[in-house]
Amino acid sequence: MPYLKKGILILKMNSLRNNLIILFIICLISSCTHINVINNGKYLVKLNRKKTDLQKITFKNNVEFYFWGMLPSEHNIDISKLIDQEGIYKDISGVSYIEYQTFLQSFQQLLSLGLYIPKSFKVKAYVQNN
Repeated sequence: MPYLKKGILILKMNSLRNNLIILFIICLISSCTHINVINNGKYLVKLNRKKTDLQKITFKNNVEFYFWGMLPSEHNIDISKLIDQEGIYKDISGVSYIEYQTFLQSFQQLLSLGLYIPKSFKVKAYVQNN
């Protein structure tokens, strides 16, 4: 049972097992991953969809982080490069970005105790052909 001594919470040694379990759970749920969506300026990208942009394109991909998200410190996703893979377009609008983890990815993260963190992302946009 914990008790206070001079404003500090002290835990008795017989609860060491409980402390280790709490520390283990904190390590499992605390990670920090950083994915940036950037545009190199090749295309004019608008967040609101224009009525003239009719063709919808979707990109899905996976990124991997290691050591609770510390390596690499961030991933950069360049929208212009993704659009170039699909073809040449005049205009891009209605851009949305979703980052998620599948059940399998969450399970892999749990099994590795956060040493390996797979993430998935999806970028949707509407384009107008040249």
